[in-house]
Amino acid sequence: MVSGTRWQAWVADEGERFVFLSGAWAPSFAELEEVAKLGGNVAANDTRRLSVQSDQSLFTHDGDDHRMVINRNASTDVASLIFQQDYSGRGEVSLGADSAFTLRTSVDGAAWQSRASRRRLARSR
Repeated sequence: MVSGTRWQAWVADEGERFVFLSGAWAPSFAELEEVAKLGGNVAANDTRRLSVQSDQSLFTHDGDDHRMVINRNASTDVASLIFQQDYSGRGEVSLGADSAFTLRTSVDGAAWQSRASRRRLARSR
């Protein structure tokens, strides 16, 4: 018998559940510390390595505060949060290559208008 993708097996002598992914058996998700791609109800890909298709998503605290961090690689890059309708951008909050924090909107997903922008403040010495 050939194992199929996402088949699961309980290995009694190890007391662990295993899943068959990418042609090999591995400990179940609960046992994994790091995965290259993860899709919840939708396929993940090389661009969107964490993909979730759901009515809601929850990221919650672990006792205290909760922060979602979007870290850009270099000052010439952009870090943004985009709101879409039918996979077409309608709103964006971003830290742009000019280091300005900006709110932009679009009626068609192609032409964007800046609604508010705050340039980087000078550092106090």
